[in-house]
Amino acid sequence: MSALFLANNAEELRQQLGSIAIPVRPIGEGRRGDAPEKRSLAHLLSALHSAGRLAYPLAVCKRERPDFLLQANGINIGVEHTEAVPQNDARKTALINRTMGGQAAYLIPHRRPGEPEKSTEELMGELAPRFASPPWCGDSAERLWAEAMLHFVKRKVATSSKNGFERFTRNWLLIYDNWPLPNPDRSMAAELLFQLVRATTCFRNFDLVYVVSADETQVFEFSDAQSKAYAVKLYTSYGVANARSGQ
Repeated sequence: MSALFLANNAEELRQQLGSIAIPVRPIGEGRRGDAPEKRSLAHLLSALHSAGRLAYPLAVCKRERPDFLLQANGINIGVEHTEAVPQNDARKTALINRTMGGQAAYLIPHRRPGEPEKSTEELMGELAPRFASPPWCGDSAERLWAEAMLHFVKRKVATSSKNGFERFTRNWLLIYDNWPLPNPDRSMAAELLFQLVRATTCFRNFDLVYVVSADETQVFEFSDAQSKAYAVKLYTSYGVANARSGQ
């Protein structure tokens, strides 16, 4: 396994984070490879570095099941990654690119996690001027975000319970948030998710759960005791937090 990051101290890691760019193609544009995973990891390292939460020497290697091995001052931490994105929206983006030149204005629908796959006609109907999505009222956006993130947490708990998934001294789950919502209150949403996750068996499988916010300015941390938010720092104008090419 080759190291994605290799740092003897915090300054070396800061320099590495400030010198890379990991662009991620928008959903629906033939996204391939592990760029979303690596981008999420870079954001996580940036946030934890800024908060003084990392130990050195540090090395991160790409692998499978889990997706990364983070070695921090002799402690092995397995990091499993997933992207929280509705597949119907990925297909809708592909339709917009193919039939509308990549440009369309439409109301954000209420996407429920695990909803059935929609037909091309149904997705095109959501792009029609006459399409009326239910209004976003009260804390509906925050509750839907928490519900969506919980859906992916549960999926990865099931994955990590299967044979062949390697366990380490510590085990983290990292979620790349790409769920379409109308600017939710992320602090409120994180608190709702914390209450939901605590009621599951998640923390038997993962010591910590991290969520990179959709605007890539924060990383939320969830344990069985509390939730925290860390800022993603911009080390250079071309660093990891500026490189994303679209939602």
